[in-house]
Amino acid sequence: MFRREVGLSKITLLRTFLCFLLVCNIATSYGQNKFTGTYIADSKPREVVYLGLTQTGNIVSGSLVIVTPDRHGSTKGNTWPLQGATDGDAITLTAERFLQDLVINGRKQGKSVVLMFPTDSGNMSTVTFLPITDRDYNLLLSRWQKELAAIYEEKKSLTNLANALADDINAVKSTGIKRNLADLKSALEDEQSALKNLENNLAELQQDASLRPMTCYQAYSKIDYDYNSRMMHTYSSRLGYAHDNFMLSLKELEHRLSNVEPIVTKIRQETHILHQAIKESKYPPPKLNARPGDETQVLVEYQSLAVSAHNELPFLKDTHSDILNKAKEIMREGEAILTRIQASVRCD
Repeated sequence: MFRREVGLSKITLLRTFLCFLLVCNIATSYGQNKFTGTYIADSKPREVVYLGLTQTGNIVSGSLVIVTPDRHGSTKGNTWPLQGATDGDAITLTAERFLQDLVINGRKQGKSVVLMFPTDSGNMSTVTFLPITDRDYNLLLSRWQKELAAIYEEKKSLTNLANALADDINAVKSTGIKRNLADLKSALEDEQSALKNLENNLAELQQDASLRPMTCYQAYSKIDYDYNSRMMHTYSSRLGYAHDNFMLSLKELEHRLSNVEPIVTKIRQETHILHQAIKESKYPPPKLNARPGDETQVLVEYQSLAVSAHNELPFLKDTHSDILNKAKEIMREGEAILTRIQASVRCD
């Protein structure tokens, strides 16, 4: 009976000892691998940082993945391999970089890992990483990428609408109506100058035709030169050149004036569409080259300029026609004098 009790006591002691060893191993194992796991620091919309660590004893290895928007509706990642060591709850990691390795200190704080990163200014930036599974991380990243894609498409749409409006506003600002009007007036001044010169040519022809007695040289050389060379050059070249410039500027101006209402309507439609798009946007709109309201004063000045030019056109056209009619009359008078003088002289 005594031997049996002794045997049972030994078995109990052995079991107790084995349990103690198992608990110690588990505790030791837990202590040695407290940093093992995957973590995340969510700083959207700037970045998401993924931390993966594996601890063996006091040695730690892993990687740090910094994910940022790529400005094209998705993300891009930059991976830093990590090597380091732990001392209880403290950890020191070295991130392998191209030019210079980065030393990162940190600690285990509950289930989280807190790391301190040196900044370019020399300060320390503290980042807390929360535990996360790979599945949850991939799900979070996928959702962020979808959101970035939606933001990108909305931004692109708003930017395109704003750029179209900005282009038309700039086109109106730089309209050639004022320049065409100035060119018309300048061409009229050239026509007036040519007409004055033609009147002087006629006066010289009349003076030469008043010579008595009229000689063959005077009739067929001097007066012929007055009309066929001097007057014809003034009429065909000087007045003709000014006339061509006037007609070219008139054509351009009338074309621009005919487009005033269509482009005003187009700008107002573009403004309305952009206003609705901004109103219905789900995300903060980006910086735009034009916004609703930018067109208001521009259109007022544009339409006022167009009305002013349209009102001046009849007078400019009438002045142009009067100059041409007077020039034609002068040429007819000069030709009649030449014909009469040459008919009155008999040259053998």
